[in-house]
Amino acid sequence: MGDDTINVDLLNGKKAVLFSGLANNESFYHSVMKFNVNILHHLEFKDHHYYKRSDILSINKMVKKTGADLILTTEKDWTKLEKDIEWRVSLIVIGIQIEFEYPQKFRDYLNLKLEK
Repeated sequence: MGDDTINVDLLNGKKAVLFSGLANNESFYHSVMKFNVNILHHLEFKDHHYYKRSDILSINKMVKKTGADLILTTEKDWTKLEKDIEWRVSLIVIGIQIEFEYPQKFRDYLNLKLEK
């Protein structure tokens, strides 16, 4: 993927098509909304989806149909894409960061499991 990072403020007001293949695609949608992105369409696939050329064609067609400025997806989905794809507009890959509500409880649980 490289080290090309952008300031999420640059997404503010942009028109985007999303695609994701997660257990909870809605969580990705809501995360992107926090960046003040104008989400034109979200193509949702099943968790662990492997993207075929026909999926890429559908995504590019939706970009053309909606007039999107960019395409957004997750790091998890990006890893399942062939790297020679020609996108109609820029593809932006959104990384995720996991935050635990009770981090100490999680550490305690891991330590307990590792001690066995």
